[in-house]
Amino acid sequence: MILRGWSGLAGAPTSAWLAAIEAGEALGPVVEPPRPEGVDGGLWRRAGALARLALSVGLPLLPQEPTILLWACGLGELDATGRFLGRLAEEGPGQLSAAAFQASLPSTAGAILSIAAEQRAPGRCASVETFAGRGAGGAALLRAETLLALGACEAVLIVGAEAPHPVLQAAGAALPGGVAAALLFTRGGAGPRVTVEEGSPSLRPGAAFGEVGVGALIGVVALAEAGRGGAVAEVGIGGALCARVAFAP
Repeated sequence: MILRGWSGLAGAPTSAWLAAIEAGEALGPVVEPPRPEGVDGGLWRRAGALARLALSVGLPLLPQEPTILLWACGLGELDATGRFLGRLAEEGPGQLSAAAFQASLPSTAGAILSIAAEQRAPGRCASVETFAGRGAGGAALLRAETLLALGACEAVLIVGAEAPHPVLQAAGAALPGGVAAALLFTRGGAGPRVTVEEGSPSLRPGAAFGEVGVGALIGVVALAEAGRGGAVAEVGIGGALCARVAFAP
């Protein structure tokens, strides 16, 4: 599959991502993601930290052709999940609202992104799928390759993010937080070719960002931004998936 476009957001610019990964350094969390042009103010205010990251990197890459959206995250909205579980333990299920439950789900940010995509370009986003937990980024890359190989769509947009959280920030480089990546894939066209396979990586974003969720997406963006071929792996429950990025000679 061809990587036609990419975007990333963190404390460091995407041009510095590859050097940080190779040095095992953290990028630092983004303080406040920028609100994309055309996003409804009410939707932006209701969006949590994870959804804002997703909107900031994903919407600018939305293509003209019909697209399947894949949303990936490792830990979801930790703040909202923690509040929901705390209240559930203290007050019981009868006192909790549907809105509080919805905000705690890892799929909520992807749903908000799909709503914003529909508002911007009605009918262009054919469907949205969610990948959460360890290895979510690698699983999304494999799904994108499968969808395009089967001819199920003309384009696949993968958006992955990890929200900033005090626990993650205190962990330093061991876990991600406040970072987002978006990758637009098509079956043909100009751009680096990305293939997904099992195998040993030559580049491990996990060294800098942990292997909780979207390390593979961060690595692909880093290689593409640097204009350098290579391989990046993310370890999931079923083992490691390796994404190889190759530029035409």
